[in-house]
Amino acid sequence: MAFRLLSAIVVVVLVSGCAHRAPVPTKLSLRPDTELGPIAVLTHTGPVPARFGGPTTRAQGAANRALEYTATSMYVGAHDRSGVVLFLALLASPVTATIGAIIGATEGEPATKSQPARDALARALLETDPAAALRMRVLALGRERLGTTFAAGRVPEDARTLLELRLSEVRLEKWVVGGNALAPSADPFLVFRVRGQLRLVRVEDRTELFARPLEHEGATRVFSAWADDNAASFRTALMEAVEALAVQIVEDTF
Repeated sequence: MAFRLLSAIVVVVLVSGCAHRAPVPTKLSLRPDTELGPIAVLTHTGPVPARFGGPTTRAQGAANRALEYTATSMYVGAHDRSGVVLFLALLASPVTATIGAIIGATEGEPATKSQPARDALARALLETDPAAALRMRVLALGRERLGTTFAAGRVPEDARTLLELRLSEVRLEKWVVGGNALAPSADPFLVFRVRGQLRLVRVEDRTELFARPLEHEGATRVFSAWADDNAASFRTALMEAVEALAVQIVEDTF
């Protein structure tokens, strides 16, 4: 019950000229007379933002338990119709949070212990360069489907349509099925996820013809498995995501 209350309490970006947009369709719908002309691909460069979950650190354990203990005392107080217990819970909340933080800190591990694994994951993301790989794969699939209409290399001067791609985030996110999402873990299960955005823009007047989010979910492994062997599994997941997103972009858009 305490966790239910806690759950209740705990409740890329591309610039366009329009402040309000209609709902994004799942597939591209253009009039039959719409001429896309030569299509160029632009991928936003730079490191892709990443969030790597991992073992519960002492700081995380302290914060989680402080919140849980405080929420539990509030939950108990809320069931007292007189309001006295709730008042006492509010009054004692700093002490309750401190006790929870002390206990939680003992359940976590030093952040430095998992740092080598996090460094391996960050290095794999940088070396794989999924944004550049996505552009090259979209170009290859696009040329297979549309031939010379899909422009390779630099953006040509005669390009009439621009396909803008952005990978907004790569995550190894804690995977929880039932139970307490804040429960401490020395080697949690993490699910691989990638999110991004695409826009199809007419070059002549910068009119947005189409936009949609990009999402891909891959395998679930424990934290240590993602980082083992120079983050080999993570590198594989990145390339699988590139392939899946490239197929999704070309097939759904064109």
